[in-house]
Amino acid sequence: MSGPKAPIANNDDGRKFHSSYQLPEEGIHHAMLIGFVVLGTYKKAFGNEEPKDKKECVLIWEFPCIHQLVYEDDTEKKPFRKSQIMGYSMHEKANLTKVVNALCNGQKTAAEIEQLDLFTLVGNRVILGVSHKTFNKDGEEKTTLNIDSYSRIGKAPLPDDWVPSNERFMWYPDGEGKHFNTDNFAELPKWVRERIMDSHEAIAHKQKGGVFAEPKESQKTNSAATPGSSNEPQVPNGYKFVDLSNSGVGYAEYIAVGWKNKDLLEKGYLVKLPKAPEPAVPAPPAAPSAPTPPAAPSAPAAPSAPVEADNGGVAYDPFADDDDDELPY
Repeated sequence: MSGPKAPIANNDDGRKFHSSYQLPEEGIHHAMLIGFVVLGTYKKAFGNEEPKDKKECVLIWEFPCIHQLVYEDDTEKKPFRKSQIMGYSMHEKANLTKVVNALCNGQKTAAEIEQLDLFTLVGNRVILGVSHKTFNKDGEEKTTLNIDSYSRIGKAPLPDDWVPSNERFMWYPDGEGKHFNTDNFAELPKWVRERIMDSHEAIAHKQKGGVFAEPKESQKTNSAATPGSSNEPQVPNGYKFVDLSNSGVGYAEYIAVGWKNKDLLEKGYLVKLPKAPEPAVPAPPAAPSAPTPPAAPSAPAAPSAPVEADNGGVAYDPFADDDDDELPY
């Protein structure tokens, strides 16, 4: 039995949902966390209590086994997505704590979770229990998807129809307001940026005359330049480079100071694209004849130390630079 159709309505960009667009069926689904954004601080009132400051975050879930046309002008099916706003708290009873425990798949102790960089969980899988919730808004009945539970993936293999989009959304407001003027902020979904703009942090940044990055008409692809156009090292075929540090330092600069592809892969600066062909392995060259021993060279100047990913000259900042997707859910 298929899920109920989503209401046919304009989203925040004026695009209409496709007439065949549906919610996933109630029950359990394999899902992946593709977005973790700390929205900021807001004044919230609970019951009859005085409003208090509360920090919030949004999680963006992707259902890579459920593909459909989202908007009426779409020509390619996309994985279903569901956004979820919750308190940015790791209290033992908080929803975020339940999410983190499921994403860690039982491989972290409570002490390790306390020290965990939550952005490293983006890309992890869970099993979500979902249900349909119907409500009335402005005299119109609408149905939305509600996430009821989070379960560890255990040793479950990837489903045969698992095809993720390979997009990532990560951002948080830093103390100096620098993160507001980054590509990562500009490439967040529109509704997420608008909600961030209502936070205490964004309002204070605006009052100080701070700058907010605007979306670009053509998003960066992070792909290598046209082969032959430069003598600089190129991103390997089937991979893309991600500027996690948000510093503008590119692939060639990392290679120039001593980084290897395996180092970039380990730290997340190189991301393998789905179903990308493996680069051809060239045949080993014939062994050269032994050369005449050269005269002993003078000692070379000491090379500069490679930039460290975590705490060196390129400060680690857990962002990803991906295409924007204006999904309003």
